[in-house]
Order: sequence, then structure tokens, then C-alpha cells
Amino acid sequence: MKSFILKFSFIFLFVATWLGCEKEETWEEIQLNNNVCANTVGVDYSFTDYSAIIDTLSSKNPMYILRGTKPEFIEDVVFLPCNLPVQYNQPGLEINFSGNVLLVKDWVPGDVQSDLLGTPVTITSAKIKAEENK
Repeated sequence: MKSFILKFSFIFLFVATWLGCEKEETWEEIQLNNNVCANTVGVDYSFTDYSAIIDTLSSKNPMYILRGTKPEFIEDVVFLPCNLPVQYNQPGLEINFSGNVLLVKDWVPGDVQSDLLGTPVTITSAKIKAEENK
């Protein structure tokens, strides 16, 4: 009987330890490139600590975008980042970023930008989510 209790205790301890090993969120700071958005004439406004998912608009002609994920975002908020390095152009990556929303030539803030597929933005700082075991 003692042998059974000892074995059961060992198995229980092993399973409890294994289940307790959760993945911990870590964020990797990224180096941004110096690309400049074409046809911009200034900054409309700046923001900090936005959360988004990197995505693409089309698999045929990939244009990488940032889809806002914070609860206060409208579902279809799309940012067109000018200076996100290509190694981060991976759909599904989570990003936390700060930046400047850019003014585009001949565009009045608040009007729909029919020639753009999203809001042009220069990222000023960013972190990419990476998962590691505890």
C-alpha cells in the first residue's frame, strides 16, 4: 500500500509540475528601418501603446498591414506601416507599437482616403510578441 501511495504521489507531483509550466509572454524590441512613406506632408497625430496583428491584404501582392486589436479599436482599423522591417512581415505576429499617423498630400483629416488601403503610419517604437517557456 505504501508503494502504491508513493508511486501515486510521484505521478501526481509530475503531472502537476508539467501542467504548471505555462508559456510566459515576452516582448522583443525591434529595430525599425528608415523608410519614409511616399506622398506624405506631415504628421496628423501621434499615439502610444497600440496593439495589433501583422496581416496582409492579399496573398498575390502582399502588402503588410497592422490590424488594431485593442477593444476600443473599430474592427476594421488598418495601419500601413512605412518603416516595419521585412523580417517582421509575417501574418499573425502580435505587435505593440507607438507611432505617428501621417498626413497625405491632398487629404483632409476625417475624409475617406479612397486611394489608400489603410492609414499611413511611421512607427516610432515597437515590440513583437514572442513566447517562451517558464
